[in-house]
Amino acid sequence: MLKENLIIKAQRSYQVVLASEYNFLIWRRPFKLTGEAYYKYMDRLISYTVDNVKIIYSGKNDAVGYATGIDMKLSGEFIPGLESWISLSLMKTQEDILDDYYYDDDGNKIEPGYIPRPSDQSFTINLFFQDNIPSYPPLRVHLNFVFASGLPYGAPGAERYKIVYTDENGDKQVTRMPWYRRVDIGFSYMFLEQSRDRMKHKTKFFRAIKNAGLYFEVFNLLGINNVSSYMWVSDTDNNLFPVPNYLTQRLINLKLAVEF
Repeated sequence: MLKENLIIKAQRSYQVVLASEYNFLIWRRPFKLTGEAYYKYMDRLISYTVDNVKIIYSGKNDAVGYATGIDMKLSGEFIPGLESWISLSLMKTQEDILDDYYYDDDGNKIEPGYIPRPSDQSFTINLFFQDNIPSYPPLRVHLNFVFASGLPYGAPGAERYKIVYTDENGDKQVTRMPWYRRVDIGFSYMFLEQSRDRMKHKTKFFRAIKNAGLYFEVFNLLGINNVSSYMWVSDTDNNLFPVPNYLTQRLINLKLAVEF
């Protein structure tokens, strides 16, 4: 039975955010460029590790850390009446496990200092584009592209600082999962829209509906194997080898959405 920690404190953060927004016209249609830069310092952190898809917390305030990055998004009506966008996110988040150290081969005491947090995803690019049939606007198609860097990982039970290693050139590297890549496609039929049909109906029920549509979507259209975690196996010499667990290759979704 786990012993309860009666002196644990709530995690705490101090943050600064600088945001901007610029509205402009292209092809006489509205566009918006937004950007945010942020820095967050965190203390009293409860460190955690990820074993497969299970999150294991240390149960004590044993770390300090920070997160900093930039988010940018360009959105607008590339097709009249339909919003599309492209976004870019850059982030770095690290933590320092308090009082952790090890000895090198020469007997020198080494303090690892700051190491990547399990959520340290360096960049994410997302592109969402919509189009419709000019002769029949309620019938639409959209494409969604996602490309992101991999998350750090390490062997279960190993010290967190072991995810950082020095390569043959003497540069420090982080053990990371492969890049995340996904392409989605979707088709929709908007059989009721506020701007087009709302005032045609005399009943209060239909006039209360803002939008209603039928959606058919295929997620991960190309069937790309994206790694979600690793299962670790050992040989007779107790050497550990990571075996990847993959996310669902392809997912088909059919839904009816009604917005009041």
